[in-house]
Amino acid sequence: MIGAYTMNGMFVRCLLLFALWVSLPTFAYAVKWKDVERELLVLNQNPFDPGSEALIVFNDGMLRVFFTGEVWWELTIYRRIKVFNKTGRDYATVTIPYLSQEKISDIRARVILGNGETIDMKSNTVADLPGPDRYGKIKRFTIPGVEDGSIIEYQYKTTSENIFYLYPWFFQGYDYTLSSTLTVTVPKEFEYKGGYVNLAQQPETSRERWIDGRGTTYTWTVRNMPGVQEEPFSRPLKNRRGGMNFSWVSFNTDRGRFSILENWKDVDDIYREHYEAHMRRRGVIPAVVDSLTAGIDNPYDKVAAIYDYVQRNIRYTPMPFIGSTGNYSGRILARKRGESIDLTVLLCTMLDQAGIKAHPALIAPLDGVPFTPSMPTPVQFERLVTHVPVEGGEAIWLDPTFMGTPVGVVPWQNQGVPALVLDGSGAITRTPSTNHMNQEERELALSMKADGTVSAEGSITATGEMATGYRRGYAYGSDDDREQAFRNQLQRYVSDVSLSKLEFNDQSSGAMPVTMAFSFQGTGLATAAGNRLLVSPAVFGRIDEEVLPDAERTSTVYVGPVERTLDRVTLVPPEGYVVESMPTPVLVRAPFGRFMARYKKTPEGVLYTRQYALNHASISVRLYRELRSFFNRISESDQQQVVLVEQPAP
Repeated sequence: MIGAYTMNGMFVRCLLLFALWVSLPTFAYAVKWKDVERELLVLNQNPFDPGSEALIVFNDGMLRVFFTGEVWWELTIYRRIKVFNKTGRDYATVTIPYLSQEKISDIRARVILGNGETIDMKSNTVADLPGPDRYGKIKRFTIPGVEDGSIIEYQYKTTSENIFYLYPWFFQGYDYTLSSTLTVTVPKEFEYKGGYVNLAQQPETSRERWIDGRGTTYTWTVRNMPGVQEEPFSRPLKNRRGGMNFSWVSFNTDRGRFSILENWKDVDDIYREHYEAHMRRRGVIPAVVDSLTAGIDNPYDKVAAIYDYVQRNIRYTPMPFIGSTGNYSGRILARKRGESIDLTVLLCTMLDQAGIKAHPALIAPLDGVPFTPSMPTPVQFERLVTHVPVEGGEAIWLDPTFMGTPVGVVPWQNQGVPALVLDGSGAITRTPSTNHMNQEERELALSMKADGTVSAEGSITATGEMATGYRRGYAYGSDDDREQAFRNQLQRYVSDVSLSKLEFNDQSSGAMPVTMAFSFQGTGLATAAGNRLLVSPAVFGRIDEEVLPDAERTSTVYVGPVERTLDRVTLVPPEGYVVESMPTPVLVRAPFGRFMARYKKTPEGVLYTRQYALNHASISVRLYRELRSFFNRISESDQQQVVLVEQPAP
């Protein structure tokens, strides 16, 4: 973790020369439990959200900073929750993740039963558990005796020397919150900055200077906030909660003013130093890189070879982003696994070993917390990728965590988003967008039989994100894996699939389009009705059901990558059948996309053409009704059928 010991030399020397004890006011309810109102004891359901599992009575925190020759902070949490049913009782089990450089202390918890009786949790029931990696830990406890109608409450304190990474405070929870307060005590030597995220209401605020003039206490309170709710195609719940970011900007001493996180250059310097330190211990990396790049002179080809190796051989293990790593690059290679930070540190190290300069880059993904450029703090980022500058050309961006993503392309969730390249410039830029490349063309010939079965032959050509999807799902597996994956895809539209051919082009270069040829037999595309066959020519991409519910929407819709697809389906009737009728053409235009379906008689039978374009990966909530109508009209079109009728015998 990045602690006080990673600060620049002048900063550290100043701290050693300037020792000052700051007396801070006591956080009263960290010691004494608050009284419980009788009205809360007898409450048997949430009056603000009837039928819900719980009511968060209050969720309070106090952040204090100390300046004692070193700088450190502590955050005290105190929560009270009324539970109403079995699901609500899950709140009784509390998990507190923390970093190895942090300390969790003063854990207290109790339950208040409906009759007013209290049961205190014994301190020896708190479990110390290893976290998901060697620099993470967990404390976990279960409050005893909780039943429907109980009130549970707990408090604990987090202490840390890492003044660069302050966790966001969330006023909003997953259930209705009556009150949430953040109190911050700031010594006079410190400047701070705060910024709201996802907040639908303005907090109540207050400011109180200490009597002795040595600091100020700030308070923010939000009341009566509904819990964040699941919605389809939305950002993760954790990224939709209303809260605020908080960071220390600078501090003043008799020797002058010193920056902490005053601008993005400060963030750049701190994290660049951290990652570079972990790139120095390389282990067997030199030998591996020499082997991978032997006989390769072109720098781009070296990048491709190293990137492909990391992508194929180092397993990505998703973890909450904390901005730092406890693993040095040689160890990451030896373990063959890591999170986005680890894979980026390893990739930058290997590229540097090959003589290619590369920088880690912090990014704020599309489905993350909304980014605030005026708030220089690392908590706004959720991933790390690799940036390779190219003299006189476009930089190369690399993200090995998404299997199948080619050199120079980041996954759609990370395209066109804010990024801080750790190259010393401190400039916020944006990752490149390759939306124009996301295209797929599908050709399909359907030869129908009188019993409704079909023989099909076709091909698919995909580029951009569409090709990445096929590469990830098919191209890297064995022949059996590919066939089973494609069979599974077909079975969304066709029953009783028998796959007779599946061929892929060479995918040794991830920059190439994916092309595949196939043939299969199956049922389910046609329904017999007397002497008629009703055939659904929409196969790939068909929408069979409602995509978005008929409900009030509260958040942006994330429908997936920008894409354009074109389907050309030739429908050949069975011998003795002719085309009796075809659906009318459909054209749907919207601010975010376009859909077209048309039918044309041909000497062979029918040519069905389907074009779909989605021009934005995220759609504003104000366009939700129009978006829902857009997909519903596509679904209606995809259910339309061509009617084939049997000709009477001559």
